[in-house]
Amino acid sequence: MIGKVTNADPRSDLEDYKYILHHFGYALTDICKEGNKRWFEVGITKLNDLVGIVYYLKTPITISHSEVGVINIEICDPYKE
Repeated sequence: MIGKVTNADPRSDLEDYKYILHHFGYALTDICKEGNKRWFEVGITKLNDLVGIVYYLKTPITISHSEVGVINIEICDPYKE
């Protein structure tokens, strides 16, 4: 399964989040860009991986499912009320 990590705030950089997940040994892709949206993908082999990702990012996130085999992990905008 793939986790697609995106950012709700296009001004914010994903590099920090990618570095954190890489540090804990997750398999990652390069950051992709399409318009204002940026994302990278992380390999998820078991539910515990998803729990670890949520824990290690230490930021509010939204998790959703849009297609088979892909879990969307959106990092929320901390400045938005």
